[in-house]
Amino acid sequence: MKIFKKISISLILFAFFFMNSTNVFAGTAKATNYFNTVYTLMLCELGSTLTNCSKPLVIRTTPTGTTMNIGGVDAGASAGSYGNLNVLPKGTVYTHGQVVLSRKFTVSGSDGSCKTKDGGTAGTATTFALGESGAGTSDLQVVYAANGTGMSTAMNSSAHKDETATGDSADGELDNGDDYIKFRWALAKSYSYNGKRLPKMTISFDLSSAITF
Repeated sequence: MKIFKKISISLILFAFFFMNSTNVFAGTAKATNYFNTVYTLMLCELGSTLTNCSKPLVIRTTPTGTTMNIGGVDAGASAGSYGNLNVLPKGTVYTHGQVVLSRKFTVSGSDGSCKTKDGGTAGTATTFALGESGAGTSDLQVVYAANGTGMSTAMNSSAHKDETATGDSADGELDNGDDYIKFRWALAKSYSYNGKRLPKMTISFDLSSAITF
């Protein structure tokens, strides 16, 4: 599997917030760098939805995580690869995918007035990161997918870095104490391996408005 950044596709997993003490306006910005750690990728069988991954098939799991910079490549270029579909059983129908990510991201970017701050206060589960005035786009800063409810039901927090779902938060909710996020999506079309040629799966991201100041 290859993960791509493609600006033309509107799939924004998360929007992260920076607060600047000298400004009261808000703006969005492209993420020039967008580092995150992936722990597990899986496919979900027929009967799955954006709120439930039924009978997950693990494509790959990395207990220590695999970090990728989705923002650090040109549009259409590969940011990395993760997993191999040679684990697919013949005849099983899959309709969705699910990935387990870290709630901590390292990003850089600017909306032209505010920017990320190298060495600035990092975000946590309960506080925003503290950026600064400026237009630079190279300063890396740690942000966090903060606790909250009412988010997309295609995501929820978890204490598990694998397919285990016991004790996971409710759909659309990120809870204190959970270090990971599970995010689900529908495949472009359902797929069943016929025992012949293995497919290649790609995921595209739109980071053009991934940071909010």
